[in-house]
Amino acid sequence: LMSDPKLLLLDEPSLGLAPRLVERIGELIRQIRDQGAAVLLVEQNSVMSLAVSDRAYLLENGVVAMQAPAAELAASDEIRERYLPPVEHAARASDRSGGSATVGVNGGTGVSLSARGVSKNYGGVAALADVDLDVGAGTIHAIIGPNGAGKSTLVNVLSGVATPDHGSVVLDGRAVTDVPSHRRAQLGMTRTFFVNPNGLPAPEQVTTARDLGKLTKAVLAEYPQYAAMWKMEDIRIGRVHIRSHNQLLKAYEGTDGMKTGFTCDSGYNVVVTATREGHKLAAIILGEPTGASRSLRAANLLEHGFQYRTWQEVLQPVTLDTLEQPPDSAVQPTSVRQTVPGPVCGGRRERTVDKVRAQKKKLKAAQHKVDAAAKAVVPTTVPAAKPHPTTAATPPTKTVN
Repeated sequence: LMSDPKLLLLDEPSLGLAPRLVERIGELIRQIRDQGAAVLLVEQNSVMSLAVSDRAYLLENGVVAMQAPAAELAASDEIRERYLPPVEHAARASDRSGGSATVGVNGGTGVSLSARGVSKNYGGVAALADVDLDVGAGTIHAIIGPNGAGKSTLVNVLSGVATPDHGSVVLDGRAVTDVPSHRRAQLGMTRTFFVNPNGLPAPEQVTTARDLGKLTKAVLAEYPQYAAMWKMEDIRIGRVHIRSHNQLLKAYEGTDGMKTGFTCDSGYNVVVTATREGHKLAAIILGEPTGASRSLRAANLLEHGFQYRTWQEVLQPVTLDTLEQPPDSAVQPTSVRQTVPGPVCGGRRERTVDKVRAQKKKLKAAQHKVDAAAKAVVPTTVPAAKPHPTTAATPPTKTVN
């Protein structure tokens, strides 16, 4: 949302959530739709998905068995019997969600996403078979169906995580059937794309400093109650003592957050915030080769910002919203693995402990040489004189009384 996507693909957003949170999820999805984005919602919770959607598709065994306006499907006896709870429960759930507006399939500004004849097989088993759908701008489309119907496979194909065996996918008039997910993100879905919830390495995962800046701004505005946590220098859990990797918390005046991160492919990253004289600045650093260079670069950016803040306000500087983005053709995900030293990332680094051991070894070798040289020196003391070979020794005498 921070990069104003044209299309959101949501796979089971209510899974495992309490009923009240499910209601809130429904409200948020409608708010996203009202802001002009198209939403494709894959849900096991048919009540919620039909209540918030404008149009719905019933997927069974990889085939679209039914498609119609969501309100029409929700009123279908077959759908109610097979996929909805008892009528009174469904009615209450629909009332709580507030219903949804009825709009055309294509919305107000044309089709955002279109699929034609999409098929996908796994080991000879058809997960999808000739699926057609159109998701219009400013609309919510729901995909419902039982487990194993192919709902998640459809999302994977549409988002570029999986390539269809047959058929085509078009985004805003541009064929993206064979385009990977990160390129589809650049085409308008969003410039930040994650395929796992933990941020661990995956080729498809991409983000930008601009997107992280917008996220930082939103977090600071919407969750000020957690400010104390972001500036914690350490934490103790029982006997475990965990220290923050944000070195600026101790080294740069005014630092009060926020988050560090590291993987071999993305390098050393940080979102750091600092406040001086009531003004808060944030620096976003990505792809540094070491933690030290990450901190140094962040400190330099913050210092520059504080020193020239007054001039920037007068000159009306570029903001996150007005920041010009490079064309899609110039944006390619880049791995910095080769620039990150250390055996973990495939490079080589002489660690401090190795340096100390090497120095000790050199000192020990030098000491051995000194000791050996000392043993080889001729003694300077004069030995006792030996008797002359021609002089006879006088035998001892014994006196007899």
